[in-house]
Amino acid sequence: MKKYSDEQIIQAVLSSGSQSEAARSLGLNKTTITHRMKNPDFKRKLDEAKAAYLQQAVQELRQELKNSVKTLAAVRDDATAPQSVRIQAADTILRHACKYTEIVDIVAEINKLKEQFNDV
Repeated sequence: MKKYSDEQIIQAVLSSGSQSEAARSLGLNKTTITHRMKNPDFKRKLDEAKAAYLQQAVQELRQELKNSVKTLAAVRDDATAPQSVRIQAADTILRHACKYTEIVDIVAEINKLKEQFNDV
């Protein structure tokens, strides 16, 4: 049986989404990955890789968010578009801005409560 590096197994776990699928894609038994997960060094590497993967996805979403808002704003500002379409674009921008503001406020409140809790 081929021996796989931590990095190869981690990449398989990240790309497949589960330990079972990763094991299958590498031709391994799932217990091999389960055993590897008990190693603190492997677990740390996996956690770091997951964090980097998530950070990259967040960056891509942020860019797409900007593009989407620009598209909605362009539709809203297009004098040749039907009024109902322009209103819908404006409404979509407003609704999402409100949701974003609510989420930011909630996160700020949670962080404030965490600080108060940690001071106790």
